[in-house]
Order: sequence, then C-alpha cells, then structure tokens
Amino acid sequence: MWSERDGRAAITSRERYGRFAVRDNRHKYRRTATWLTVVVLLSGCGGSDSGGTPAPKVAPAPTINSVIDIGGYGLFLHCEGAGRPTVVFENGLGQTEIDWAAVRITLGSKYRACSYDRAGAGLSQPNPSGKSSAAQAADDLAKLLTAAKEQPPFLLVGWSYGGMVARVYSGQSPEQVAGLVLVDSSSEHQGDDGEQLLDGATVVDWPATVKQTSDSGALGELPLIVLTAAHHEGAPAGFQKKWMGWQTELAALSTNSLHVVATQSDHPILFQQPDIVAQAITDVAASIDAGQPIEACGDRYAALSGRCP
Repeated sequence: MWSERDGRAAITSRERYGRFAVRDNRHKYRRTATWLTVVVLLSGCGGSDSGGTPAPKVAPAPTINSVIDIGGYGLFLHCEGAGRPTVVFENGLGQTEIDWAAVRITLGSKYRACSYDRAGAGLSQPNPSGKSSAAQAADDLAKLLTAAKEQPPFLLVGWSYGGMVARVYSGQSPEQVAGLVLVDSSSEHQGDDGEQLLDGATVVDWPATVKQTSDSGALGELPLIVLTAAHHEGAPAGFQKKWMGWQTELAALSTNSLHVVATQSDHPILFQQPDIVAQAITDVAASIDAGQPIEACGDRYAALSGRCP
C-alpha cells in the first residue's frame, strides 16, 4: 500500500497491494513542471476562393487559473485552449492537477483542456465534512465545470483513483460525457485493508466508492481507451496478472474500446509515457468527432512503446 505522508505519496516497508496497488510515487516519478500557457489565436489569413474575403476571426476561449467557489468551498481549476471535446483530467489519489503538465504539453492546443484539484488537495479548499467518495468528487466536478461555464461534451481522462471518479461522473451525467481514457485506473475489485485513505486532507469513504463505481455500470458504445502499465515495481508475485485481468474488465465496459499496454511504464504512465496518453486522447476524440469506432491499435502505439493485448 502506498501511504500518505506529509501531503505526498511515499513508499513504506509495509506496502501492500490492496486498494490502489501502487500509489503515486511522487518523490521518484514527479518531474518539475512549469505550465506553458499557450494562447492560440485563430485568425483568417489570405482570401477565400470567392473573392478574397478574410475568414472571420475566432476568439480564443478564456484561460482559467483560479480557485472557483462551488458552494461553500473552492476548487482550483486550470483550463486553456479551444476545441471540442473539452478534455477533463482526473488526478490520482492525493495528487494535483500539475501532474498532467507533460501530457498537456504533448497534446498541444488541439482541444480545450481542464485539470483541477479535488477538495482538500493541492490549492483547493477542503469541504466542510472533510470526507468524500467518488460520487462526491464527481458531484464537485460537475458543480465546478458549471460554475466555470465549461461546456460539454467532455472527454474524461482518469489516472488511478481518478479513473473511478471519471466512471462515476459518466454514470451520473452520461449526456455530458462523450468519451473516456482510463490511465492504469483503479477498480472496484481492489480490496480494503482497513487503512484510512486520504485524498490530500480529505478522508475517502472506500466502501462507498467501491459501490458507486460498480453501480456506474457499463458504458455501451462510449469511446473508451484503457492504458495499462506493463509493470508495477515492487509488486508481489502474481500481482501483475491480477491487475491485467482487472484492466481487461475495464476495457470490456464499452463495445467501442481499445486496451493498450504502456510497455515502458510503471503506474505513473502520465509521467513516463505522456505521449501514449496524448495519443489515446487524440484517438478517443477522433472517434467522437467521426461517430466511428476507435481505430485499431496499428503501428502508432507500437511506435510509442505500446502494445495491444
């Protein structure tokens, strides 16, 4: 188990592979990240075929980089870029939105992209109860996106515990969610060893989260890509096979899915292979835009050190 110490995840000698298998080993994998604010001005250049009339200018969507009140407490939100669908990132347990920096930079300015800190983590304020669950986190996110006037459709990208929150959000608001990317996502199959689970300063109700995630149900034909780490450093014998089985079940939640193994990654794929996460987002967005199934694995994932089981 990855224990929470001093606001960050650290490996302990008592580590057990229960609820979250490998927690987000920030002291080893996190890289110093500086946000690159990219302002994309879409303006006409040149003339049209019908006589040189300049193309109309398109105003860029506003950049958001602030704490937004959602009703009694505020959550930090970072949104920039333009385009549809809007990509919304869900962090790992106790992690912060800055962890998506490498993925966002790799993705570039193709889409509107939003990342945020859940209540009690990062720059966000704790909720009054100091407790939460996947459903509470999903409800907070819905309020945050509404308060920020961010418009669906949303493409949710969830890492680790964030994958469970993304699934619950999709179950609560299916009309808003156009696609999912699950990045070595936790699942309802992971056990409860009795250890208090912290998301920053917030206590997570794990039994409730398991039930909420399970109740979120199948995804129909929703475009879905499941990214799985090829190994988990320090895991006990047999763990990787069990984890892969859970990941295969996640991919089976949708009839329009692709399962990709990141062959050069441990649990934090977003740090170690951000390009493969960006590719998965691009593929799901393409499926949404075309109304067609996700393109088969092909050579593009092999070129990124990925393989499809």
